[in-house]
Amino acid sequence: MSIGILLGLVLVLPIVLTIVLDPRFSVEDATLTRFALATKPTSLSYNLSTVIRVHNPNYYFGIYYDQVQAHFLFEGQRFDWLTLSTFYQHRKKTYKYYPVIGGQSDITLGSTGLNNFMRENQTGLFNLEVRIDAYVRFKPHKNGFMINVVKE
Repeated sequence: MSIGILLGLVLVLPIVLTIVLDPRFSVEDATLTRFALATKPTSLSYNLSTVIRVHNPNYYFGIYYDQVQAHFLFEGQRFDWLTLSTFYQHRKKTYKYYPVIGGQSDITLGSTGLNNFMRENQTGLFNLEVRIDAYVRFKPHKNGFMINVVKE
């Protein structure tokens, strides 16, 4: 029975360790110091700083991040974007970006979008979206691993 379990581990463990998982992005913090809407023409003035966390959940693969862009949206409309630095992320590691944007952008909002802005402006809490586009490459860990099976 124990030989069957060990044999199963020997066969399954390398497969499980080499499954490629997508990186995980999340916004840890966002500070909006200015977010104002002018209606004729519709333009948005803003100052926003964020902390974007990138986690590599893979046990065996590092990740090269190439051509990384962050897009900032309100009501589905992009009001700014920027290119983030490229980097290599080791397996099971976390990296943080600290993008800061500011300026004025023409934006097309329907009546629902304008109503949502007015409502959110009263509360001081705005529902913004950050979309990350990136070209990634996976690199296997340099050092292989060995599994020793000991029969007792």
